[in-house]
Amino acid sequence: MVESRRGRGRGGRGGAAAAKVVEEEEDDYGEDIIRVDGGMLEGGGQLFRMSMALTYLLKKDCLITNIRGKRGNKGAGLGNQHLTGLKCLKQLIVGSKVKGDFVKSKDVHFKPGKNSIKRDQYEADCKTPGSVHLISQMTLPCLLFQEMPQCKLTIKGGTLVNNSPPAHSYEHVFLPMIRRMGVGVEYEVKKHGLFPDIVGEVEVTIKKLEQQLKPIDLVERGKLLGCTVHVTTTDKFHPIYTDLFKPQFTALFRDKVSATAELTIKDENCPIKKQGSAKVLAITAILHFEQPTCLQANILLDNCDEARGETLAKELIEQLLLLTATPNVCTDEYFADQLLVFMALAEGTSRLTCKELSLHAETIIELLKQFVPEIDIQVSQVGEGEGKYTMVTVKGLGLAPAA
Repeated sequence: MVESRRGRGRGGRGGAAAAKVVEEEEDDYGEDIIRVDGGMLEGGGQLFRMSMALTYLLKKDCLITNIRGKRGNKGAGLGNQHLTGLKCLKQLIVGSKVKGDFVKSKDVHFKPGKNSIKRDQYEADCKTPGSVHLISQMTLPCLLFQEMPQCKLTIKGGTLVNNSPPAHSYEHVFLPMIRRMGVGVEYEVKKHGLFPDIVGEVEVTIKKLEQQLKPIDLVERGKLLGCTVHVTTTDKFHPIYTDLFKPQFTALFRDKVSATAELTIKDENCPIKKQGSAKVLAITAILHFEQPTCLQANILLDNCDEARGETLAKELIEQLLLLTATPNVCTDEYFADQLLVFMALAEGTSRLTCKELSLHAETIIELLKQFVPEIDIQVSQVGEGEGKYTMVTVKGLGLAPAA
């Protein structure tokens, strides 16, 4: 549960867990303290990241307890990637106060200052292959509202790692969509970061918003025009890609998905140079329709033998068939939650469709409603039977850019 409580006093500190880290008097919390149970719904790192981003953007105190509470005792609390993102946010604003900013901390109090720091260079260094794109998920919305005309964020960590957006889909699906909303952003992989020991680097250049974010309307896609497949491998897995996946996927795509849609396969950094002990086979297939969509399928492996390689093309095709099965589904489960935050910040009404809401998306909706009680978010079901899908409508806040 997330709740906003007005008023001051000494009651309701959020339990013993909050008390062990957050020791200041209740008066220090401010009048609009937001208390977040980090174990609600998805109960993982995304809830922490978006709580901190909304705290920064809306300038509201936030006390989050039970961080990553659904990850069990071993996985609970701040990981290195979460801490790196939090420290980066603290750099952005004068007078920010943070308590609980250490690895394994289960409780964090973030009290943002009021004025942006006027800098044009920032760095976030995981020192491990922690996902650079999850750090960007936390920091990019905030940097749009900085006072400098343009800033550059260098993030060091993992670019192709499990349980996070791979570089291919981040660059070619997510960023093009938010550009449609008026976001000026450029992205470059300087070096791929791979599990277990290769720390990579990306540069994200963000232009200050000149006007409010524009709404998006992702409810109709039209016919399938094409598919672009992005592939990155290390040495060991390169033959699996060239000898098995590529010819099999091409044949299956023509047979199962479309005989006429344009198919493009791009070999990017194949094989990766200076790969150390890392092993990776990363494949992302992006669908293109008449109207803009966020529909992609991906496979990312750090272990793959020939027997496994024989199944890769079929697995990816099955994912694509699920995406194309329901007409007018425009967003897959991995992008709906990422877009919801931008839709909430935008001026006007935005809509997106997906087959069904992921737990991540449900978590973001709950978090937005509690941070901003006046926001209007509607979730409805469209169609029947196998053709049934979900539509999310958000009347945005129209958050004004920095003066």
